[in-house]
Amino acid sequence: MTSSRVPYAASSRAIIGLLMYTICHNLVMPAKIHMIIADPLVSLFVEYRIISGKSLYDAWFGYHLSGVDMETTDARRMRALSDIGAAMSQVGKFSFNSSGFVKFDEEGNPSGIGQSRCLDHQEMLDRRWENEAGSEDPIYIEVPAFEDPQQQYNVFQDLNPSTMPFARGVSLLLKELIKWIPEPTNVKPFVLAHPDFDIQNFLVSEDGQLLGVIDWDGVCCSARSYGNEIYPGWLTRDWDPLTYDYQKSMDEGKEPVGCWEDSPETLQRYRIAYDEIMSKFRERDADINLTKISLITESRMIAAADPMCRHGIIHKIIDEISMVLELTESLNFTDLVEAFAEGSVGEEVQATLECGMKKLFQDAR
Repeated sequence: MTSSRVPYAASSRAIIGLLMYTICHNLVMPAKIHMIIADPLVSLFVEYRIISGKSLYDAWFGYHLSGVDMETTDARRMRALSDIGAAMSQVGKFSFNSSGFVKFDEEGNPSGIGQSRCLDHQEMLDRRWENEAGSEDPIYIEVPAFEDPQQQYNVFQDLNPSTMPFARGVSLLLKELIKWIPEPTNVKPFVLAHPDFDIQNFLVSEDGQLLGVIDWDGVCCSARSYGNEIYPGWLTRDWDPLTYDYQKSMDEGKEPVGCWEDSPETLQRYRIAYDEIMSKFRERDADINLTKISLITESRMIAAADPMCRHGIIHKIIDEISMVLELTESLNFTDLVEAFAEGSVGEEVQATLECGMKKLFQDAR
């Protein structure tokens, strides 16, 4: 595997095939999911549909941006979450035995899985350090199909192993935490998922009705623990310290320097609501609540893929483990990292991490 500016062709063929298959088989609710891709190859085959709607971000923070009262804003938020949950349940009808892009045969039916195309955050970070005024073009990595979900989580760290002791310790600690991610046992392990399941990619009506889901470039099959049933990205921002910048003054209407944020308590309330929405579509014999545990798994995938976010996320997880286990002496993040870097982690510490992870998954909200 090597990093490169991978052409769009393979991605485009997968997206075109997926779009045609969903239309022909009525697998996606009409007028709900529209694949809008900034790709000249796709434009040769797909007629773009203009969606008359507004960004979900504008509706979600309507009480700040448009002076909408909080009761109305909350109703619009719940309407959007309900529609999004229904749409994502439809996406889940695509399931496979390995990760990657979906291949289609000449008749337009799914025929297998091929390698996927992902952003290489480490290469882009290295380029930035080498030349601050250099290109900001994305760098992609071709990732092979995997049959083991843990390989999908670990591929970016395996691709770019750190030579610095502390960073290597952080990576090894993250791998230890990934070991305890549960996966369903009664279904195919990989499922189709939106490649950027965040607020900017949803278009809604004035009252919050979902009108479109955009930016499907790079769509592929992911491990179910990071698949179509996860929480939307804006509901888990408080688990990524690098990006989450909530200030209490926002609740009083003070405009932030960056984007508006919800408080941790508000995010938790909407996570509970979204979990209830997804429970309506969940299989009765499902052995794992994938929505609930995604509070942990989503941050884990972000940490694995993006070295800029890795330190802060893992530090938070270790702090959370100390709290849920009610340890008399909290785990020390720095000591843990150094122990992993030196290969001196004891069985008692590993058992504590395992127990803590299981407790986090059990209590996630």
